Amino acid sequence: MKILKEGAFQLLGLIKWLFFALLVGAAGGAIGAGFLYAFQFAVRSFGKYPWLLFLLPLAGLLIVAAYRFAGRENDGGTNDVILAVQSGKPVSPLVMPLIIVSTFLTHLTGGSAGKEGAALQIGGSLGNSVGRLFHLDDDGRKLLSLCGMAAVFSAVFGTPIAAALFVLEFISVGVIFSSAFPSALLSAFAALEVAEHLGISESPSPVPPIPAIGFTSVGKTALIAIAAGVVSIFFCVLMHTAGEYFSKLLKNRFLRVAVGGVLVILMTLLVGSRMYNGSGSPVIEMALAGEKIVPWFFLLKMLFTAVTIGSGFKGGEIVPTLTIGATLGAVLSPLLSLDPIFGAALGMIALFAGVTNSVVASAILGAELFGFDGILYFALAAAVSYAVSGNYSLYHTQEIFFPKASGRIFSHFSDWFS
Repeated sequence: MKILKEGAFQLLGLIKWLFFALLVGAAGGAIGAGFLYAFQFAVRSFGKYPWLLFLLPLAGLLIVAAYRFAGRENDGGTNDVILAVQSGKPVSPLVMPLIIVSTFLTHLTGGSAGKEGAALQIGGSLGNSVGRLFHLDDDGRKLLSLCGMAAVFSAVFGTPIAAALFVLEFISVGVIFSSAFPSALLSAFAALEVAEHLGISESPSPVPPIPAIGFTSVGKTALIAIAAGVVSIFFCVLMHTAGEYFSKLLKNRFLRVAVGGVLVILMTLLVGSRMYNGSGSPVIEMALAGEKIVPWFFLLKMLFTAVTIGSGFKGGEIVPTLTIGATLGAVLSPLLSLDPIFGAALGMIALFAGVTNSVVASAILGAELFGFDGILYFALAAAVSYAVSGNYSLYHTQEIFFPKASGRIFSHFSDWFS
């Protein structure tokens, strides 16, 4: 009888969380589709009307004003969502409309930012709000925050397995919240299905030629991953330093974002190209098509992104990260006699792993984007970059639970099982 009661209790709990996972996933898919439509409209408009670049400072002023009016002047972006999962800190429902509007304005006027970071904030706010609506406890709200992040990430990026793994892995370095994986994965698949029914579909990435497994190909993959690990450190430091310097030199947020907008305009005019504006998706497509990439592109893209985000514009860092990685890999691969398309794919995955400290999700991301035939190389690139990048991260609230290259994990296991 006791076994039957326990089984019934577990079954009811499973049904409950499947319901919430599907609910958050469906809502996340619909909201993610709407966000992506707005994002794509902003990108098309910027390409069609070049003069919008000169409205970038005005867009920045509107963003700062919106956050101040909503009482979110000290908004921490994705870092706040991480804290919500770590400590149960509530996520304001205002985060969702604010990040959608501000990301739209940033891309409409040519700021260098992405969309997946915004998707994490939208999803975290959604899941947390649903949890509070149904009066769930802290653990329930944390779980739904993860489900929401996985859902919207999946809807806008089209990689449900990587989305579910990423939100479970990037919260704390060295730990994956595997008990939340079924719910997060279900939310991610539900969101993708809803988004596709609403007309959102990501173009399949070209499948790069995968070399035969051997010491030479593995060694060359490791070299690209080492370079990506080093660049990821530089990118993380640059992003944090830019924000600190802007805050230190320009105390007034309105002045800060206006100056940042002017700097992006001047840099765009100086380089004579608008390829460094926006998320960088067209450049990723160029690299994955085997087109020639300017050798210093990845360096300038890091600078554009650091100035944009550091001065107060909103968006994300993930697509710029993939752009930087793709161009780095494309530039290095000819030096190693590697196919440039394969090198671009490796660079994307390796840099993503380095700046987010999500090694497993990065390997799966590579497989979902470029095919599971190359998963060994993607896993190797992610692992090497992850190790080389040390304890640096784009997210300062990311908890270093187990430092890399440390034997402390075994002492922790000994404590647990003693």
